[in-house]
This record gives sequence, structure tokens and C-alpha cells, in this order.
Amino acid sequence: MEGGKYLYIIPVLLFFALIYFLLPFFSPTQQDFGPAPDAGGGPECTPGAETPCTTPEGCAGYRPCMLGRQGACVKDLECTPGESEQCTYSSCVQGERECDACGKWGRCVPPIGCEIGYCPLENSSN
Repeated sequence: MEGGKYLYIIPVLLFFALIYFLLPFFSPTQQDFGPAPDAGGGPECTPGAETPCTTPEGCAGYRPCMLGRQGACVKDLECTPGESEQCTYSSCVQGERECDACGKWGRCVPPIGCEIGYCPLENSSN
């Protein structure tokens, strides 16, 4: 019976060996916690901040900060390129302006033959 009292040790040792081999599969690795504090992997910018930039087309724009990283240069649009609208050229003359390739409104252009200070509607009664 002397050998029988050590029989319970074998299953206990097998149980601990199984835990020892399975433990790495259930424990988190270093990459799960992000970069190490001394790795220099901090954010490039403050989320929500915008840095001025120039697009490849030469237009003014901004780089938004998303998740601590600088985004691509985005045009700061006032209008849709190619769009046109009516504008006030003088107190009584309506002109037209067009949106340029950078998304900015151009100057107000009067109708052909109209001069500054000349209002055909005011002089039509004479």
C-alpha cells in the first residue's frame, strides 16, 4: 500500500502542467496594452485640433486631428466648385459670381454693359 498513497500526486501534477501550458493562451500580451510608455508613441496632435495646410491643387485647407494623428489636407469650402449664384453688384444691379476650383466665391460680375453707378431701373422713367 505504500505505493498507493502517492497515486493522487500524478493527477495533481498533470492538472498543474495543463494550467502551465494553457495559461499563455488566456493572458493578455504587451500589444494589447498599447505601446510602452518610453516607446515615444504618443499622439501627434490634440484630437479635434485643425492645422492650416495647402492642398496639392494650391488651395487653402486644414488638417484635422483624428485619434491623435494628422489627417489629410481638406479644402475649406465656401461653395461647390463650378456653382454660380446671384449677387448684389451695386444698390440696384444684380450680378453673378462663380465658385472657383478651391471652393471660394469669386468677385461679383455685373451684366454686360452695366457700369458702377448706372442703374437702368432708376433711369428708365426718363
